[in-house]
Amino acid sequence: MTRKPTLRVSIDLLNILFDEFEIWTMVRDGRLVSLPAGRKDAPSHNYPGSLSRIAKHSLPNGKHVATSHRIEATDGTILHEDAKDFHLQEVCLWRL
Repeated sequence: MTRKPTLRVSIDLLNILFDEFEIWTMVRDGRLVSLPAGRKDAPSHNYPGSLSRIAKHSLPNGKHVATSHRIEATDGTILHEDAKDFHLQEVCLWRL
């Protein structure tokens, strides 16, 4: 299987795409399944006592739509989240 073409974009453009395609809304209402990306969680430096993790957001059929970086409190509350990449058809738009 070949790797998707990847294009680096600014965080501003990535945030616009996340808003336009309602990624955050779909994550919060469950239309996208969010799972850890397989990397190890690390302690957050900016939010003591919380974890920094990468989350993959996929459709229920398993198609990967986006990836984000999350800071989560020990109770599971998301303290901060920002976009890392967005998959548009066969292209991956990735943050600089």
